[in-house]
Amino acid sequence: MTGPQLDPLQTRAGDRPAPMAIAIDVAEPRERVRSVVAARLFGDVVMPARIHRFELIRELGAGGMGAVYAAHDPDLDRAVALKVLARTGEGPEASRRLVREAQAMARLKHPNVVAVHEVGTHGEQVFVAMELVEGGTLAQWMRGGPRPWREVLALLIPAGRGLAAAHAAGLVHRDFKPANVLLGADGRALVSDFGLARAGAEPGAGRPLDEAEATAELERPLLETPLTRTGALLGTPSYMAPEQFRGEMATPRSDVFAFCVVVWEAIFGQRPFAGATIDALVGALEHGRLTSPSSIKIPPALRRELSRGLSAQPADRHASMTELLAALERAGNSATARRILVAAGAVFAGLTAVIMGAYVLSSSPETGSAGTRTWVETIVEDPAQFLERWQLADHAQAGEPRTVDREQFLAVLGSQEALGRHARVMPVVNDEVFGGYRIYGLRPNTPLKAFGFYNGDTLVAIDQQPMTPAVQWDEVVRAAVADGEVEILVKRKNEGVPLRFRLTDATAAK
Repeated sequence: MTGPQLDPLQTRAGDRPAPMAIAIDVAEPRERVRSVVAARLFGDVVMPARIHRFELIRELGAGGMGAVYAAHDPDLDRAVALKVLARTGEGPEASRRLVREAQAMARLKHPNVVAVHEVGTHGEQVFVAMELVEGGTLAQWMRGGPRPWREVLALLIPAGRGLAAAHAAGLVHRDFKPANVLLGADGRALVSDFGLARAGAEPGAGRPLDEAEATAELERPLLETPLTRTGALLGTPSYMAPEQFRGEMATPRSDVFAFCVVVWEAIFGQRPFAGATIDALVGALEHGRLTSPSSIKIPPALRRELSRGLSAQPADRHASMTELLAALERAGNSATARRILVAAGAVFAGLTAVIMGAYVLSSSPETGSAGTRTWVETIVEDPAQFLERWQLADHAQAGEPRTVDREQFLAVLGSQEALGRHARVMPVVNDEVFGGYRIYGLRPNTPLKAFGFYNGDTLVAIDQQPMTPAVQWDEVVRAAVADGEVEILVKRKNEGVPLRFRLTDATAAK
């Protein structure tokens, strides 16, 4: 008869049976051998050799809710991260939470959100197989101290796009913090741990704490401890928005707040609000008492946008993650754009002064260090920023669209190479800020003139799609011509000029 089977995840010092011999297979992974010995001597949790079909390799982390392992999926021959729920006193609620996390993450397909492969059960335990991200966490990256603001934005704005994708799917993360951002070996920042994500209201989720529980929590000094009990605060206090402390339902603006806390902390090496207890922290939040070291300087526009995202009232913050990210990118680009190219004086006849905020353009292209020909301007505004400014301005509407044969339109503007056969096309740059594509030197008898283009126009957007080096020109044009209407925004003497086209099929008409 087979003897009683012990669940290694339940075998601890306080409840293990009488001493018994432990058979250790020397061929087992070293991590498992250590865990077996530690379990026998100290009552620690034993890492099982296998869960479901997944072969466990090593433990990545553990907590009260369970553990995460690096594992191998033999069926698909790939490495995965396996999150396994410990058997705790929380009963089915803990299982439902882990399944809810898997469901939330499975709804998202985004390069900056950890992918979920599978959710299942092993005995009575719930597990989730996820994308294995080996580069550590944002929290570990931040332990090196304050980081340059450009480096922080370059890393975290993509993570913010992962949050924005969650919001677009109807999810609110509610616990965004450095420990929940994983860093891939390829440099990607991926949002993880959607265990507290919600698609909407649920009974009791927004209920304020009762008086006794509230008093106990407000005296709690451990601000790093995630609070996840039903009817209590949900999240990690240092990154929670004020409305979450009030027991109100979290919204995307709550994630906006948490994101700004993380960005602030990464730049300044300290969080924006100080408080040794939750009571003190909430007081700092409600009164907007921001703290930052005076030795670290950031662009005023960037500080202004972060401060807005940290507003106590949700209505005073950015309306969405998308709006916040656009504002942070504008603030960063504006700071760079304010630098005047002193070296331009050696290339051009003299140094052109910028007076009363006027944009003064250079008169010729310049060859960069890599031999790439680019057009240099004293002040450059990125296409997304210019497009938004033009959309908000009270500009006059253009006249009727020009009627143009579709084949002729594509032959001239279907790709950057096609356009290059009718004019010279060069990227507009200044200090690594890209401002669009300058069109000049129009060929004689080119259709561009009939299309409304002038020498010196800068192509900024096609059908509201800002043109950047990362954009595939031909793909944008193909998408734009699909409905037979195209709008091209050009920058002319620092003003936006829309060129609208109605496309016809001359061949089909015949």
